[in-house]
Amino acid sequence: CKEAFTEDEKRYIIEKTPNYRKSNKISWKGLSSDMKKIFNRRHSNNKIKNYWNANQRRQKKKNSKLTVPFLLNDENEANGEKKSSASIKNDGRIP
Repeated sequence: CKEAFTEDEKRYIIEKTPNYRKSNKISWKGLSSDMKKIFNRRHSNNKIKNYWNANQRRQKKKNSKLTVPFLLNDENEANGEKKSSASIKNDGRIP
């Protein structure tokens, strides 16, 4: 199928792909076959895999952007300190 994924297909890939994982490998063929039965549209195994991997990278990048500032704030607050960005040394270390 040359068409883009529908929102329902995207949601299905994100939610159901972990169910197709066996021995740390994902059965893209099984997922593709089941999607054909459910949505009556055939997408290649590679197209599904590319969507899944791109989504995983986006999620990882999104989570890493959120985590770093919170970790710095939690560490400083746990020590009873309030650090401003002005107190960060040029080498990136907090005094």
